[in-house]
Amino acid sequence: MSIIRGVAIVLAATVLGGDAGRAQEPGRFADRMFDRIDADRDGVLTRSEVQAARSRMFDRIDTDRDGALIAAEAEAARNQARARTDGRSTRFAGMQGERLAALDRNRDGRVSRDEFVAGTGWFDRLDTTGRGVTKAQLAALINQAR
Repeated sequence: MSIIRGVAIVLAATVLGGDAGRAQEPGRFADRMFDRIDADRDGVLTRSEVQAARSRMFDRIDTDRDGALIAAEAEAARNQARARTDGRSTRFAGMQGERLAALDRNRDGRVSRDEFVAGTGWFDRLDTTGRGVTKAQLAALINQAR
């Protein structure tokens, strides 16, 4: 799996969950993702908005509420997302095990909230000006991953 595709999967799971299967057109998909993250509706995604979206995703995945994610929780989230989309879109249906493992910086087999929320590499690559990420930039990333 390419890094770009992995980023798109994580990003989609972060903000859309099961809605990803319903947003088949690349432009509509990017618009919906962007709108869910852009809390202040200013047309620019900031690091804090992306981290807030990741925090919400963490809360959905951490079903045992122990403050850490394990592979079984990630797999359960993927299965739930698949069920919500009637199996139409498994590409964007949840966290990949490899991606979750990559977030485990201290390699203890568990991804803490801090580790998960800090996983904003895609944002860092797109935010080259330090002013945030635009809808067009996000759409280009998603289109490249398709």
